[in-house]
Amino acid sequence: MSDEQVEHPAAQVAAGDRVLGSTLTKVIAEGGGVRVFKGRAADNSATVVYVLLIDDAEVRKRFVAAAREMAERRGQIEGLAEVTRVDDALGAYEVRFDVLRPMSDAAILDYNEQGATEAFVKLCRVIHELHEAGIIHGCLRPEDVLVNAAGDLVVAGAKAFDVGEMCRSDPAAVALYRVYAPQEQRFGRAAGPQTDIFSLGRIYHLLLMAQEPDEKDETLPSLEVLGRFPNGLRRIVRACVTGDLEHRYDRVDEILDDLVRFKRHEPVGLPHPDHDQVAAVARAKVAREEAIREGRVHRTSAPVEIMRGTGGSDSLSLGKRIGLLLLGLVILVGPIAIAYVASAPSMTLSIITFFCAVPWGLAAPGFGRPPILGRALIATAILGVLVFLDPARLAGEADAAHSGLKSPDLAMRIATVKELRAAGETDLREADLTGASLVGEDMAGVTLDGGSLKGCQCAGVNFAKASFWNVDVEGADFSAANLAGVMPAVAKNWQLARCDDRTTMPAGWACQDGHPAQSTRGK
Repeated sequence: MSDEQVEHPAAQVAAGDRVLGSTLTKVIAEGGGVRVFKGRAADNSATVVYVLLIDDAEVRKRFVAAAREMAERRGQIEGLAEVTRVDDALGAYEVRFDVLRPMSDAAILDYNEQGATEAFVKLCRVIHELHEAGIIHGCLRPEDVLVNAAGDLVVAGAKAFDVGEMCRSDPAAVALYRVYAPQEQRFGRAAGPQTDIFSLGRIYHLLLMAQEPDEKDETLPSLEVLGRFPNGLRRIVRACVTGDLEHRYDRVDEILDDLVRFKRHEPVGLPHPDHDQVAAVARAKVAREEAIREGRVHRTSAPVEIMRGTGGSDSLSLGKRIGLLLLGLVILVGPIAIAYVASAPSMTLSIITFFCAVPWGLAAPGFGRPPILGRALIATAILGVLVFLDPARLAGEADAAHSGLKSPDLAMRIATVKELRAAGETDLREADLTGASLVGEDMAGVTLDGGSLKGCQCAGVNFAKASFWNVDVEGADFSAANLAGVMPAVAKNWQLARCDDRTTMPAGWACQDGHPAQSTRGK
């Protein structure tokens, strides 16, 4: 191995430089902390040179140690890139391979579905061989996969980075490896077979779409962007990249087995509830047509007689069902809203809500013969629940108790407050208690937002943890009152309220000259 190196730092290495005995001809990829060059050795053989761009001694030490280990394994693992030289000081290594493109150039390689799948199978076999040899790649990216003109590929970069450790010590590494490293690895977990499987799934996604995946970390990714491909392939990708380790493939040979099963139209991968019912029907039709073409199933030439039963049919379309459900919802919600706004329960409004049982019953799946009997039973059950609960009455009564807070008569508003507090009610929003007397009331934890206590007599009243959001307290008498937990910053005219030395003030406030003032204690 040669110690030859360029004069400038690794990040400045460029085409035309001579590294490890190879003349670098052009950059063919960059990502994941490395720059990849196509090169030509002194004997005119084709080479690829990987140069580390991360200026960190520990990262460089691991990078070159991994390269030397792979050099020692030359020829032992099929598909493992043959490392021929390593430059410890620069952080670079040379691979002997006549590369056409790295797999990061998926758009230029221009795979169709079959070509992408064949390339993916080859890559899976190489990673499977690495795992069988006890090697976890740990940082597999498309720049590490080199493809020649014949479609053969080799994998470089095995064990080059400890992504988990890098992400723990440097937050920038999280973004660097976001696409091809799983979330648990970016959170610091050590690499294992399932981290490589995640990377494989993302690379398969790249090959199918010819563009880098832009997917969120999800327990059950929908992968809608792969919707134009057979759903079985999407399920295989999903089983590679799911964030749920219980449902991610454990071994690479499980992926290879599923790809074989996919060709036989058997269930594969990880299903998704939003896609798989429709996809299963479409896949079954394709499977039957292929079986007919292969002679395993014979298409009948005679017309099939359709046996019609005497019972009614349950052929209501999805659109009609949705329409009936919406109609029932309007019939239910309308009277409830009216009762709430009017703050008055009404028998008429209650009866109107009961009629929502009719469209909802019709929208329900029919059962029995005829199916209308099943729908009638469902409608009856819905009606029973509505009569028992009477939601329109509940809505009217719910706001009726608060209606007195809006009365133009102050005495009525005060009486309403007392009734609500006696019932344990804390929602007194927008209550105008200007000039009222609350002496003797317990107002702990109440919500007075948007109301007024202007000039209110509140001596000795417990307002602990009450909400004064946008409440005008100008001139309010809080003598001997408990204001602990109140947020003065959200009240209006707070410093124009009155207090005395018996008042329990909010944190950071004191009573000075009979008015609230910010405390200077501890400053």
